[in-house]
Amino acid sequence: MTKVGKPATARKPLRHVLMLLGCYQRLIHRGIARYAREHGWHLDARFAVDRFYPDGWAGDGILYHPADIQAFYPKLKALGVPIVCLGWMDYPAHPRVSSDKRRVGRLAARHFMERGFTQFALYQDLPEGEISPLEGYREELLAHDRKCLCIAAQKGEASSARIQRTGLILAKARHPVAVFARDDHSAAEVIDACLSAGLLVPEQVSVLGVNNDELVCEALRVPLSSIDCDLDGMGYEAAAQLDRLMSGEALGSYVTMIPPKEVITRQSTDILAYDNLELVKAVQFIRQNSQAGIGVMNVVAATGASKRKLSTLFQAMLGRSILQEITQHRLAHACRLLETTDLTVEAIAAEAGFPNRRSLHITFLRGKGVTPRGYRTSFRR
Repeated sequence: MTKVGKPATARKPLRHVLMLLGCYQRLIHRGIARYAREHGWHLDARFAVDRFYPDGWAGDGILYHPADIQAFYPKLKALGVPIVCLGWMDYPAHPRVSSDKRRVGRLAARHFMERGFTQFALYQDLPEGEISPLEGYREELLAHDRKCLCIAAQKGEASSARIQRTGLILAKARHPVAVFARDDHSAAEVIDACLSAGLLVPEQVSVLGVNNDELVCEALRVPLSSIDCDLDGMGYEAAAQLDRLMSGEALGSYVTMIPPKEVITRQSTDILAYDNLELVKAVQFIRQNSQAGIGVMNVVAATGASKRKLSTLFQAMLGRSILQEITQHRLAHACRLLETTDLTVEAIAAEAGFPNRRSLHITFLRGKGVTPRGYRTSFRR
């Protein structure tokens, strides 16, 4: 009697994918590699260490960040395989995945304003040409009637001269001043400029970077606060789109903008820029406990001041009441959850410290002019 075995199941074909990142980011690489592992790809990542075009490569798809290797594009296109681009440069024939840099800049401005800063600066160490987080930073400050000092690179200026000049400019600025730079390496230059000029970070100059590269941020004399732009998620999403293309799906020139996650606070911005110690204690307490269902009297007890005195301080220095400050922090946390998670509105209300969904709904309508669901929908368009 002949044994009949189970019919063989068709195995998913092995995908050979080439990763060409002209602007190499290990966090993007990590996201791509994670997708590759999960889906059984063979990922050719040698361009991360070998900057020559891989002649003779034959595979199924390409993940391409143009930056300083734009000259490769005609060769890549001639291969006739699906391509997904990463970064700000637009190649209309292909889908593109990019960090939402304007949102990054707006988040930076809000981070500083929530800490009470009234003096702001941006550090532009390269000529403008791409959409930069600095634009969103300017826009958010302008929306709140705040001015911003621009410290810009000069043509042909050596980095050592630029650092020295930046230190002199910041020494003359009104303190404390909040400085935002386009990435972590640029922000590290600002810290270097401050230290060389004898300025205290963050007491006189508070510095914020972008990308949250821990190898950079945590190896400085003053550890650097930075915005987590979800570069890992950006790489993963680009790989997922390439997989869809390789499976025959048509995506056209669709652009996916990846929103930032949050500010990772380290020493360089870990300060509240208010002159009054009681106000600092109160705002610090609210920032740390707003999601725990606290009320006005909890804040008063945490400072040792009278309710009347603290209420007067809030109105005089912040232009809002203690309860409004608590609500503002809860609302900001709810916004971040709506932007970055798929939690239900009920779950977000509880997580952010609102007593119920209705309270969150009313607060959103008053503060944002839309419902929580409407906010989530508009954010993800």
